[in-house]
Amino acid sequence: MDKFLSLKRTFDDDKASTSAQTSIAPKIKSRKYSQAYLNFGFTITEVNGEEKPLCVICSKILTADSMKPNKLKRHFETLHAIQIVETMFGDNFAKELQSIPLSNDTVSRRIDDIAEDVEQQLFGKLRDKLFSIQLDEATHSNKDAHFIAYVRFWDGMSAVEELLFCKPIKLQETAIALFDILNNFINEANIEWKNCVGICTDGARTMSGRFKSIQALVKQKSPLCIWTHCMIHREALSSKEISPGLNIVLMTVVTVVNYIKMRPPKIKNLFWTLQRHGRSAFIVAILFRIKMVITREIFTTYL
Repeated sequence: MDKFLSLKRTFDDDKASTSAQTSIAPKIKSRKYSQAYLNFGFTITEVNGEEKPLCVICSKILTADSMKPNKLKRHFETLHAIQIVETMFGDNFAKELQSIPLSNDTVSRRIDDIAEDVEQQLFGKLRDKLFSIQLDEATHSNKDAHFIAYVRFWDGMSAVEELLFCKPIKLQETAIALFDILNNFINEANIEWKNCVGICTDGARTMSGRFKSIQALVKQKSPLCIWTHCMIHREALSSKEISPGLNIVLMTVVTVVNYIKMRPPKIKNLFWTLQRHGRSAFIVAILFRIKMVITREIFTTYL
């Protein structure tokens, strides 16, 4: 009966696993070096028995996967364009090429670096000098409120006035919320409150109240601080006494603003198109600055 039974074949486990691995493992394809790669500035070198492309300009060894014409060409054109221009056209053209930014955000990054450096220079001057601050809040067409602060101090023999900050008001426009913005900024800049000897605001209760206003909270930090009322909104009282040249400018601005205010909302919104295409915080600060300069000239002439 045994001859009618199908016997199972026995295999050696080691041989079976070895043969399976041999059949499953794929072959790794490696690109071969071509003499045409010399056109891209690459020759060949061997590392651990593997051929890799070597740049003849910077002596950099790329990976074996980079042995493709498009990758070698990209390395050659992006990293060594200055050497190419310098060899073919001279140093002057190479310097012009160096001035071209390689990144699309290089210009904005440089602007941010310059702004940060200017800000740190201002903080350094305020840390060892007496200063006064002028505070106001401004709201533009889309009803976004911003808290603006100017600082004035003596630098050498001259009085200097700089924009300290212009920050959005995210919470309600209460005295405590505005003071928190100011206090956090002063603390982050490592400026001493005791050096603040003056604060100037308008007549709003949030700004000039006796007990729960910003000027009262600032006096708690700096008891020697003196509060003064800002005359920036009193231009109508002295507009008749200003010089003829400034009067023409002021009347032109008032006429333009009143004309726009009388237009329908669809037309009036064109006046604020600049805000939608730019940084609204900076635009609010610029408009506030223009108003302050005009008012200062008015009262200087009047007084």
